[in-house]
Amino acid sequence: MFGGENLGVSADQDARKYAGAFKLQAEGKSGVQAADLETAVYEVFDDLRTTPVTAEELQKVKNQLRVDNIRSWT
Repeated sequence: MFGGENLGVSADQDARKYAGAFKLQAEGKSGVQAADLETAVYEVFDDLRTTPVTAEELQKVKNQLRVDNIRSWT
């Protein structure tokens, strides 16, 4: 997790409607300053830019997308 234990930063990509759309969301616990959230967001961007996604991570995402798709039909 980026930004420490008081911050949660997540990223999501949904190509169904907007090809290549990417969403990054940051949420802080009570008392966390907006500047800390912004710093955490930039940490995620920097990590995505400099650290390649491993084959294992990519497969995990593909599996989760497949499971989500299957569950949406039930």
